[in-house]
Amino acid sequence: MRGYTAGGIGALYDLAGEDAYSVGEYGQGSGYFQALGILHDAAGNDRYVGSRYAQGSAAHQAAGILVDEAGADTYLCPGPAAQGAAWDLSVAMLIDRAGDDSYSAAGLAQGSAAQLAVAMRLDLGGDDAYACPGICLGRSGDNAYHYDATGLFNFSASIDRGAGIDRYPGALSNDLLSRTGAQAQGRPAAWECCGLFLDE
Repeated sequence: MRGYTAGGIGALYDLAGEDAYSVGEYGQGSGYFQALGILHDAAGNDRYVGSRYAQGSAAHQAAGILVDEAGADTYLCPGPAAQGAAWDLSVAMLIDRAGDDSYSAAGLAQGSAAQLAVAMRLDLGGDDAYACPGICLGRSGDNAYHYDATGLFNFSASIDRGAGIDRYPGALSNDLLSRTGAQAQGRPAAWECCGLFLDE
């Protein structure tokens, strides 16, 4: 079906109120196959729930962005690819400008890219909590699709700015700057590279 459904622009702008967004796959600022998806919420304590490819995500030469301006927001995605996640020649971003926020996802999330993609998750204030196993929080995933032909890498970034007390899984912590990226075992041409984790 891809050859018949490429491209397009979808945008949702919400200017006020406390909102609940719920989607299965490909929504809440998500782009798929040469398309652009945008969600911009200007105010309120909002709740975002998606199952996969949600909350500022993109796949297959696409772009997706979610911007939330204010409020104590909750981002939930029990499946992979969410909260600033890009796959296969795509660009994705989640920006949350203020509030005490909570992020939970299942992998390739919170500022993570794979297959020659670029992804960023940026939080600009508040006491925030993060939960995500595996490829998350500024770590890039596999790059086997395109590395042999291009010699290029992914780029992933997870940035939390402001003076808040944030909670992270594993060894990540407040006031930490860490370069991410390691060679994938058994696959010398496919690197989990490159990325950045920053909390300040």
